[in-house]
This record gives sequence, structure tokens and C-alpha cells, in this order.
Amino acid sequence: MPALPLLLFGWAVFWWLFGWLDQMHLAKDVVLGISRFGVLYLAASAALVALLRQRLEWPRLHWLLPFIAVLGLTMVLSADSEFASPLAAPMLATWAVYALAMAYALWTARDSAQRSPSIAHLAFLWSVALAATMQLKDVVDTLQLAQGWAYLALIAPLLIMTLGLWRRQRWLAWPRAEAFHGYSIGWYALAFPLLAVVWLFGVFLEGSAAPLFYLPLLNPLEAGLIAIAASLFSYLNETPPRRPLLKIWPYVGFLFVSMATLRAVHHWHGEPWGVTVLNSGFSQTALTMVWSLIGVGAWIRGSRSRNRPMWMGGAVLMAVVLAKLVVVDRHYMGNIPGIVSFMAVGLLLVGVGYIAPSPPKTVEGAAS
Repeated sequence: MPALPLLLFGWAVFWWLFGWLDQMHLAKDVVLGISRFGVLYLAASAALVALLRQRLEWPRLHWLLPFIAVLGLTMVLSADSEFASPLAAPMLATWAVYALAMAYALWTARDSAQRSPSIAHLAFLWSVALAATMQLKDVVDTLQLAQGWAYLALIAPLLIMTLGLWRRQRWLAWPRAEAFHGYSIGWYALAFPLLAVVWLFGVFLEGSAAPLFYLPLLNPLEAGLIAIAASLFSYLNETPPRRPLLKIWPYVGFLFVSMATLRAVHHWHGEPWGVTVLNSGFSQTALTMVWSLIGVGAWIRGSRSRNRPMWMGGAVLMAVVLAKLVVVDRHYMGNIPGIVSFMAVGLLLVGVGYIAPSPPKTVEGAAS
């Protein structure tokens, strides 16, 4: 029966998992504890898979590796629960044994065309990223650092590993660096969207840099946001099928600059952080000034580089600034200052329109 070997293998894997779970329960009463026993059990299993696979010439044994790696991912959470930190001192030697065993198993499968070693490798890499992230978070909590540092600690492991796997595969994708390119999408397809979500979450944070003084753009939160945005931009730009997504980049930059302006107002002028920061005349004036600089800059740059979309974007933004002056800013400045501001911006637009006329439509979309 062709299915019999598969059924017997599945039965053996079931008992292997049952034995792991049963002994994990008993390990509570021994000196190792649950997490250390569980990780050592997985390390021994990975080493046995590598050794027996070579001696028995049994390719199906590699099917165990993804199970081992995924269970290793869960043990990161177990170690954090048991020792309040995944890389606590009692776990370091245990994790070292596990890492060596997994590296050896993946090295023996470096030339395998099966999917199982590839899945195991990805799961192992995510285990490393998760452990490093949780460890840094615990360090930040212990040192009682501010929100900006906590955000930087949250994104640093994933961002560094993603850049390393992208730019330095020979180092970070070892021992399957040669094969990693064939399944690297398994990392990027999750890592880059996750970084995008984390960026969108972070751009709305208050981002205190305590105990350091807050400096716009030179604080941990905004440094992290810039690093994520630059990485995403480079990846999309160098991946032709995804290059159309770069069309949203002007909006990404506009959101970042606007929120950075409000954060500077909050930290330097003392306005409360949250939606109420928009109820301040100082905040609205700061936004108007920054938006005007962006609009005028895009308008002039678009005209001189004959980039009509950029020119149009600057013109639209200046129209928004004019509308904001009439509808919003005048409410805080009063009638006379509001009218004067409106006229000043109007004269600025006339001047810019004279020195930066609309580029001809025949060169629309020309590279800047």
C-alpha cells in the first residue's frame, strides 16, 4: 500500500508530539522547568533528524523540521512567561543548544529541494526576530524608557533582519543562503506588510525621547519611522511588479511631515497630544506654514523639472492651504489677521505662479 508508509510516519509524528507535551507537563516538577526541557527536547529532535536523515537516506524525516521550528517559536512565548524574558540567563545555554541543533539540521538539508527545510528555516528566523523583539521590550520596560525608545526597540529586530536577509543573504540566511532566494518571499511577504502596519501605527504616537531632549526628526520614534519608510521605498523601487505602489509615497511623506510638525508643537509648545492638539491656533499655524513650504517647493520643483504631476500636487496643496486659512485658521487668528494672512498667501501664490508656470502636458510624468 503506497499510503502505508505515510500513515506510519504520521502516527510516529503524533507520538513524538504527544511525548513532548506529556513530558512538558512532568517537567514542571524537575530542575529544568517547562521551557528549558521543551527547547532541549526540540534541539535533540532536530539533531536526530539531521543524523538519521544522512544515515538512513530517508527524505521524509525532513518533514519533522517545520514542526520543530514552529514549536520553537511557541517556546519563545513560554520562556518569556516563565522567566519574564525569553533570553533570560537561565535560558541562554538552552537556546544556544537549540540554535546549534537547528543550524546543523538546516545545513544538512542545504541542498534539499523539499519545501519542509525552507519552511523550517523561515520559522526559525521568525523565532529569532520574536525573541529579540520581546527581549528588547523587556529591557526598555526595565529601564523605564519613554515611548519613542519602546517603539524603536519594537521595530529594530524585524527591520535589521529584513535588511540583512535582503542585502546580506550570505550572512543572515546561512546555512541555506544559496537556496534562500527561492523562498525569500515567505519572509518579505509578511515582514514588509508588518513593517508598513507598524509604521502607520507609529506615525500617530507621541514619541517622547526621555531621558533625552526631543529633537524633530532626530528622536528615536521618527528615526525608526524614517528607517522603515526608506526600507519600504527601496524594496518597492527595486521590485518591478510592486513599483506602482510608489504612487502613494507623496501621501506617506505628507502624513509623516504633518504628524512630525504636530509632535514638535506638542513637545516644544506644550500642547496636549491627541486629537485636541488640532484645537490649538499654534498647531494650525504650524501646519499652515509647513504645508505652504511643501506646496511651494513642489510647485517650483515641478515647474523647473517639467514634472507636471509634481507641479499639480503643489498647486492643489496650496489651494488646500488657502481654504484652510479661510475656514480654520481665521477662527483662531481673528478676522483682521486672518484676512492679512489670506492676502499674503495669495500674493505668494501669484509670485510663485509667475516664476514657476505649468509645465507642458507633453512631458507629463517626466522624471524629476
